[in-house]
Amino acid sequence: MALKMIMLKRSVEKKTEELKNLREKEKEFAKRETELEKAIAEVETEDDEKAVTEEIEKFEKEKADLEDEINKLEEEKTALEDEIAELEKKVPEPE
Repeated sequence: MALKMIMLKRSVEKKTEELKNLREKEKEFAKRETELEKAIAEVETEDDEKAVTEEIEKFEKEKADLEDEINKLEEEKTALEDEIAELEKKVPEPE
């Protein structure tokens, strides 16, 4: 059981690191959103509008995909933590 717990804890650490990296990407999306807001304000022609609209659609899809990935990782991490907690309950107390 100890080996399983070690492996689970390692998996939690890995998921935590992955979440940290994804949250950094999330910060980049805030910057891109600001840039797109400026681009919207600068639209002058139909071609500009089409290009900006395409970028917005691409941005929104990428952002939604990232949010889905973050949610999935958080759920996986929580499940691992719950499994660790259950295993810890089963470990006999040292005398």
